[in-house]
Amino acid sequence: RTFQQSDKRSPETPMICRPRIRVEFSFLAMNAMIFLLFSCDEIKCFYSVCAVHELGHLLAICAMRVRITSVTFSAFGIVIETSKQSGEAIWRTLTILLSGPIVNIAIFAVLFFTGHCGTAAFLNLAAGINNLLPYPQLDGGAAIALLTEGTVFQRSAETILFALRCGLSAILLAACF
Repeated sequence: RTFQQSDKRSPETPMICRPRIRVEFSFLAMNAMIFLLFSCDEIKCFYSVCAVHELGHLLAICAMRVRITSVTFSAFGIVIETSKQSGEAIWRTLTILLSGPIVNIAIFAVLFFTGHCGTAAFLNLAAGINNLLPYPQLDGGAAIALLTEGTVFQRSAETILFALRCGLSAILLAACF
């Protein structure tokens, strides 16, 4: 569930101009497992949370007037690739990256404070926090890579993030047992 950029954009190109859509087999396999393991209501809630997350990214993409070049569906999420203009400000890309998790967390807050503390609220919170984890395939990892790319801290940040990812993975593995 990350956002990537390519360097193909001309000023007169519309924001959505026939993006390449790719559906990987892993996406279909993961969906088959979801349909086998969960109830209809849980499935609707899960896909609603995912749709809201991606809608957050799409709204930011439209607000930043960036062109979508491709969308890839896989078991690990949806990757929206956009064009990148040379000299584009980092804050624009960072805004697009973080908009999905921010929308999920905002929806959790609204549902929680209005007394709707059900599955939808906590799935939104889980999706928002999960996407902020420092894994490169997720929004949080992509944001950290963007902030440290080309700096003297890039190598140190990669080492620290690798150690953090190993620690998080060990904690998650231990929690399963």
